[in-house]
Amino acid sequence: AGAKSSPAVVGVFDGHGELGHRVSAFVVDKLRPELRGAAEEGPQLTARTLSRKVSASFDKTNRLLGQSGIDVRHSGSTACTAQVNGTELVVANVGDSRAVIGRWDPQSNSCVASDLSQDHKPDSETEHRRITKTGGRIAPMHVPGHGFVGPARVWDRSQRFGLATSRAFGDTTHSAANGGSVIAEPEVTLHKLSDDDRVVVLGTDGVWDRLTSQEAVSIAARYAHDPKVASEHIAREAKRRWEAVGPVRDDITAVVLRLDAGGAQGAGADLARIQEGTR
Repeated sequence: AGAKSSPAVVGVFDGHGELGHRVSAFVVDKLRPELRGAAEEGPQLTARTLSRKVSASFDKTNRLLGQSGIDVRHSGSTACTAQVNGTELVVANVGDSRAVIGRWDPQSNSCVASDLSQDHKPDSETEHRRITKTGGRIAPMHVPGHGFVGPARVWDRSQRFGLATSRAFGDTTHSAANGGSVIAEPEVTLHKLSDDDRVVVLGTDGVWDRLTSQEAVSIAARYAHDPKVASEHIAREAKRRWEAVGPVRDDITAVVLRLDAGGAQGAGADLARIQEGTR
């Protein structure tokens, strides 16, 4: 679990493939200082300039990963980060993790969820359009005697390897350089903070495959006085729902960022992680 000191940057990173744990650790190690450097410059930068710096940080990290010696042909990692720049919240996402904000609604007397990122699934409207425009193929895995099973996947040029997320660090077999459609370019979202913004929840797809954005925000708001407790409750509820449907579950990581009145002043964050799963 992380500390409750006001973080400049928070994020979740979900590795996949045989060496996914090494890839995600590498991405955290290299991307975090890049983003922190951008955050320290933040007050002197416009939100748009900070957005460009964040994108450049992702690109630099992916290039360094390719030079790291880690075999990333069939291994990679997602990344979803959030950082505060004055009254702006800057969210960057690569992959199928997600960032959600909870805004207080006086009419319903509750926090209402609003997604700050798009899940990069191969069959999402925008990703499907991007991939097929360049000749990429999207389809679930085909099992002889059973037909198509599982989630939609984007396939490499050989049509032998399918990936269930359309953006990721690594996964060079699926990269544009090898004729594939998987990219590490983040989608960056700028959100103007207000006094009604109370919590931000970041989670890997192991959370969102079992909880809706609203359910996660409602849990976070209920325990917002302690982000560590809030993140643990989200992770445990996702784990409980995975176990209710079978023995297999995905890795689960949740981060809760508390926003005090006026935006990020005195914000606190913590995370809960449940591993042992499969991707």
